Amino acid sequence: EDKFYSDCIIQLRCNKCKSNKWSCSYIEKNETCVYNQFLKIANSFKNQNEVDSNYIEQIRYNTYKGKKRIGSYIEENKNCVYNRLLRVANHLTRVKYGTDTLIIKGLLFVVDPFCISKGQKFFVELGKNNYYIKKKRFKISLNSHHVFSYEVEIPYSDIIELEIHTRFGLCFIDKKGFGINKTASYNLFDSGGTNYRSSKVKTFEDINTSIYVRQSAKNGLYITNRVINKTDSKNENRKINIAYYISKLYAKKDIALFYEKMAYKYEESAAVLFERLIEQDYKDIFYIIDKNSSQVELIPKKCIPYVVFKYSFKHYLYFFRTNLFVGTESIAHSFELRMKNSHALKKIHNNKYKYLFLQHGITYMLSLNSTARDIFNKNGSFPKNGKVVVSSLVEARHFIDYGNFKFSDLYISGLTKFDKAIKKANADKIVIMPTWRPWDYNTVRINPVESTYYKFLKNLFEQVPLEYREKLIILPHPLFKKTMSENELTKYIPEQFVYDEILKDTALLITDYSSISYDAFYRGANVIFCWEEKDFCMNCYNNTLMLNDDNAFADISYQYEDLGDLIRNNYMTPQRPENIEKYRKIVEFSDNKNTDRLIRMLKYDGLIKK
Repeated sequence: EDKFYSDCIIQLRCNKCKSNKWSCSYIEKNETCVYNQFLKIANSFKNQNEVDSNYIEQIRYNTYKGKKRIGSYIEENKNCVYNRLLRVANHLTRVKYGTDTLIIKGLLFVVDPFCISKGQKFFVELGKNNYYIKKKRFKISLNSHHVFSYEVEIPYSDIIELEIHTRFGLCFIDKKGFGINKTASYNLFDSGGTNYRSSKVKTFEDINTSIYVRQSAKNGLYITNRVINKTDSKNENRKINIAYYISKLYAKKDIALFYEKMAYKYEESAAVLFERLIEQDYKDIFYIIDKNSSQVELIPKKCIPYVVFKYSFKHYLYFFRTNLFVGTESIAHSFELRMKNSHALKKIHNNKYKYLFLQHGITYMLSLNSTARDIFNKNGSFPKNGKVVVSSLVEARHFIDYGNFKFSDLYISGLTKFDKAIKKANADKIVIMPTWRPWDYNTVRINPVESTYYKFLKNLFEQVPLEYREKLIILPHPLFKKTMSENELTKYIPEQFVYDEILKDTALLITDYSSISYDAFYRGANVIFCWEEKDFCMNCYNNTLMLNDDNAFADISYQYEDLGDLIRNNYMTPQRPENIEKYRKIVEFSDNKNTDRLIRMLKYDGLIKK
């Protein structure tokens, strides 16, 4: 009874039946292993209260006591082998900002029936760094239940090198490399994380950085390290809170808020749809944009009365009153990205509103079947009452198969911004625009030349033949443009630009896997995909690319040295018929009537009313 067993886990694909009774599962190529799960390999232990996992046969194992499975592990993650044998709960009691360190204090509750943690030293895992915790005076032990207070100090210099959001992991590892690794809970009495608690903000003005401790949607404890937000200030938070309470006094009314990236742009699908609805005399629709944006001047005069400036009291009031968000990005962009105001966070996550996702660009590029794209998953962060505009049956199937959407959640109308997508007859620019790399966020902020993003950009630049350099334009991510000091690349980066205007002059686009490639090709430009670092990036994303050799509508470079010849072959040449055919399977519409098609669908579903 007191023996533990391990067995190999095989991939489950097919069922094998015996007299109409399911007996086992297997995959075709491994059918010789079909009986693996019926064979158990016993491993004896010296003490019934010890867990010894020395016996490792293959890749993955289950741990049993008697016939009950109590845990599983793989060799690479054996530091988590005891995760199911111990229950660990954390309660944050205080966050203190010292001179050079962030000090986190809490209570740790441990239920340990096997005495596994006895004599082990707990530590906190933040990214690749570990910090041992100091047990304080308060300690209670009763049989297998232990409670103690603790404190951990984390240098600010380490925090500013972390990713934007970093998990606060509670761990210990024994001498054999086995241990636990669990996300610390923020609040013991709020298991759902619905209160969106957070600490005060510590700001570093000289490097435009703010850090704070926050509660995730599942009550996990995370440290956030990002640029300073305007809504971090006490005065701005006071204004938001007042707007929230005043919004409760208004009678229910249908209000739609339109916005684009960071509520700072006016050049994509939201702007096109907004203008057309104003032309057709729709009311109670408003466009959110930062008054400091240079793109405010692009807004037609007839639309100005329906513009609401970001960070104004009216912006906050309408945000809380609206029941329909219409945007090219996630709803957070309509307020402020990575805000920490609890009322705003509750509004975003309460799912009592409707949401129309117009897409920033064609989503059929990176697979939606990834935790990194949880925001596009109907069973994940995507609003429950949300709908998506797509460009073809192929893209619709992508949302259904990988994003858990229903067919009724999708509008197959084409992106509205394509209705105004043109290419000038004399277009002759070569544009380099790689996809943003979120894992480089803080490196780009602090030391951009050390980022993989910069190195990739430079490699692309160096392969452009000298005779074409005068036609070259580099369009990097806005954060990179902001932090990059002058060098050989910066003279090719425009000071101010609108993507639509540059694409009108583009004859050739060079990218890795940016969705802007669909926009450029729609207009008639040629595209080159550079996939030298594709595997590295997909690894970092934990994702896969939907485009491949068979369906890519452009030439592909797998090594930088190929780019020179590909540029010469694609510059100022017509699009090849085979590429157009591949493109039309992903983007079906080319009649410039996407906006009218979408409005008819929205009227039919009652999302918009005059």
